[in-house]
Amino acid sequence: MNRDFYEGYSMNFEDKCNAEVKLKTYSSLLNIFKVNICTNQSEIISERV
Repeated sequence: MNRDFYEGYSMNFEDKCNAEVKLKTYSSLLNIFKVNICTNQSEIISERV
């Protein structure tokens, strides 16, 4: 279960299939979701800022 609170987010579409969502937590963690809507695939990356 995800218990982080988020202070901000951004969403960018590279083309009609690919999107990237960035969620910034209050604990200085950046969660990046790379999603391909056409193939239903996603990748999650967590980075410290």
